[in-house]
Amino acid sequence: MSILVVGGAGCLGRAMLRRFAKHGSAISVDLAESPEATQSVVVVGEGGSCSQTSVAAADKVAAALLSCGLDSVETIVCTAGAWAGGSVASEEGLQAVDSMWQANVQSAVTTAHLATRFLGTNGLVVFSGAGAALGPTPGMAGYGVAKAATHQLASSLAASVETSVERQGGDLPFGASVATLLPNVIDTPANRQAMPDADFSVWASPDDIADMVFSWSQEARQGAGGVDAAKANVPRPQNGAFLRLVTENWKTSAEVLK
Repeated sequence: MSILVVGGAGCLGRAMLRRFAKHGSAISVDLAESPEATQSVVVVGEGGSCSQTSVAAADKVAAALLSCGLDSVETIVCTAGAWAGGSVASEEGLQAVDSMWQANVQSAVTTAHLATRFLGTNGLVVFSGAGAALGPTPGMAGYGVAKAATHQLASSLAASVETSVERQGGDLPFGASVATLLPNVIDTPANRQAMPDADFSVWASPDDIADMVFSWSQEARQGAGGVDAAKANVPRPQNGAFLRLVTENWKTSAEVLK
């Protein structure tokens, strides 16, 4: 098994790497090294634009894969991101648009670019979206804009999967699948500190999310095509699926949006 996690130094990213590292190569791409990774690619100071960051990250990932004896990975996940509130009526809200774009969209674009370079046949790409961004977000405009853009990027990437085993112009290889997760709140130490009185039992568990992605990746390794994940939380959702994460009594599952 092999995974590339953009945002591997964060709480969810570490959970992904920890789950996969037991079974193969688990490579982190982030602003700092990840203790859970078998190898870390640090991209701090690589430039402020999407193009600069994505190209620099790709060059470093290529070198990291070579050192692992790989030329592709089976799974690529974007767990990088951030949250900020504020409306466009305030200067703070306008600043949040800039910061949320960089934290959320730029990391998603980097993930998409890395997928076009390094994803293997029947591979899996997973983006971190947001359930809130499916509707209006007046109190957190920048976050809503950034996550809505992430959703659009994921849909566009899903539409670029090659239709033939021999590459004929598609951005992703034959058999690839793109899925977007839509959590409300992820159970992280930072979120618990920010909302100490919340009901943590309904927050999405990083370990449960990592287990889900691992099971989807196992089925990808078996060469399975997309299946209907709406039936009893079956692994390997169809290409282009958006999955709402639902947590009850500390257990997180996924429901495919209709």
